[in-house]
Amino acid sequence: LSGTLRTEDDSPLDLSAARVALEPRSDTAPPSSAPVGAGGSFEIPFVPDETYDIFVTGAPEGSYLTSARIGGFDVLATGFQAESAALPPMELLLSLRGASVSGEVGDGPTRVALGATVALIPEPAVGRMHHYRMTTTDEHGLFAFRGVAPGRYTLLSWWDEPPCEIYALESLESCRRRGRNVELAEGEERFFGLRLSRPAP
Repeated sequence: LSGTLRTEDDSPLDLSAARVALEPRSDTAPPSSAPVGAGGSFEIPFVPDETYDIFVTGAPEGSYLTSARIGGFDVLATGFQAESAALPPMELLLSLRGASVSGEVGDGPTRVALGATVALIPEPAVGRMHHYRMTTTDEHGLFAFRGVAPGRYTLLSWWDEPPCEIYALESLESCRRRGRNVELAEGEERFFGLRLSRPAP
């Protein structure tokens, strides 16, 4: 599959660290990735008769993927079906106006949570797998996400085990009850104070 990666306004970018990745929705095909070359071009292998989600890693800080068009259709949310060995080129568009989410995680009234996991879970989760984000807190209990797509999210933090199944649709309501509901606009910067969530006894 050949294609190009560019910004919405065609502004020049350093894409030397960028890679395009395809994640199969079944476990019968391996994931695939390829570097982005000069002019934003890429060529990436795929397995026919598989459905893939599209990701871009190593893109400039603050950017996020807004669309993935192939054959005139945006397949970013639906995934693209590789029904044959010959596909039209794909056009990937980046926005440079991603939101920023940062904050501090506490464990009780006075302690900060060092090395805690923090997850940003998109709502709705269906078709937004590429918007899931995870990180860990630093020695001050601080965390940050850059280049977040606009939309609604649940912000959640834990230590050893997540308090809910963050990728299971039937468990997302449980995640919402234990986390912080967040709505982000393009280019917005937000700071949140979180408390560690623990699995229900």
